[in-house]
Amino acid sequence: MNAKITIIVSIYNSAKTAASRLPPLQAGALLLELVLVSFRYGTTGPLMLRDLELAIRPGERLAFAGTTGRVKSTTSDLILGLLAPS
Repeated sequence: MNAKITIIVSIYNSAKTAASRLPPLQAGALLLELVLVSFRYGTTGPLMLRDLELAIRPGERLAFAGTTGRVKSTTSDLILGLLAPS
């Protein structure tokens, strides 16, 4: 196994172990929803995201994949509240 795959597998296994220690969620207890979210860096930069709509329900898994510069980190930071929508 190459080093990159080993690191990803290790991170996944750590997260899975940590998640197994959490109490189960009740159905319908939580919902993360983004509605018409747009984002740009600065006030004059180009829109990086435009009108994003996303709903994540309990038990669902979400993965962002893509090449460099495809706003994976930006989207994650918006979900986590590290960035504010424009």
